[in-house]
Amino acid sequence: MKRTQISRQQLFSEAPISQALFAMAVPTIISQLVNLIYNMVDAFFIGRTGNSYMMAATTITLTMVMMNVALSNLFGVGGGSLVARL
Repeated sequence: MKRTQISRQQLFSEAPISQALFAMAVPTIISQLVNLIYNMVDAFFIGRTGNSYMMAATTITLTMVMMNVALSNLFGVGGGSLVARL
């Protein structure tokens, strides 16, 4: 089955909303799944050491990293919207 490539402008202006939403969400979903698998493997191997302090440190660090990613996305999307209006 051959799928035709759709430009971003066509995707937003002519494509059905469900198709546009799916096309834009797939890369984010894949990246989050890769991140989830990475963190699960990390927790598995650190958990095998039996040191609860190491596990606590990775949990706290992951929380700080995710907060940093959220703030970066906040300013990135807001900055993109601001630049688009200029």
